[in-house]
Amino acid sequence: MDFSVGRIVLRADDAALIRLGKIDARILVSGADTAGAFGLVESGIQPRVLAGPMHTHVNEQGFWYVLEGEFGAQVGDQEVHAGQGALVLAPRGVPHTYWNPGDTPARYLEIFSPAGLELMFERLGAILIGDEKASAPEAFNLLESFGLAMDFDSVATLSERHGVSLTGD
Repeated sequence: MDFSVGRIVLRADDAALIRLGKIDARILVSGADTAGAFGLVESGIQPRVLAGPMHTHVNEQGFWYVLEGEFGAQVGDQEVHAGQGALVLAPRGVPHTYWNPGDTPARYLEIFSPAGLELMFERLGAILIGDEKASAPEAFNLLESFGLAMDFDSVATLSERHGVSLTGD
């Protein structure tokens, strides 16, 4: 999408759906559209799914705006439960993660500044096509290359505490 040539409306079918396991993403606004200022991704997360381990972004500050469903998050030591219309901040340098604690899919907008994280979504989606387990080392290397420090030890505690898992099972 190139806003510089006069495109001012983006329809749902204009943004390709990227499958990231039990999460999907559509890049609505990329760094190319904003001169690198920010990116905007619309995502869905299936019920009882943990998005990932606690992790810290070196480069960007993020926000999640809940469009529908339930949204749980841990940001630093603080845990929150948010519903439709809530905005949750994930500051740069602060460990965080999120999950869907509900029984129905949730949808949210992920806004991050500066832009660049949208490229990670695209590349991760390409890696995860096919056998996700075989792609794990490549995916972890990609996350590191985008300045994400992952705390894989947090998954068991988060899963047990909130009744969620990386697969939703």
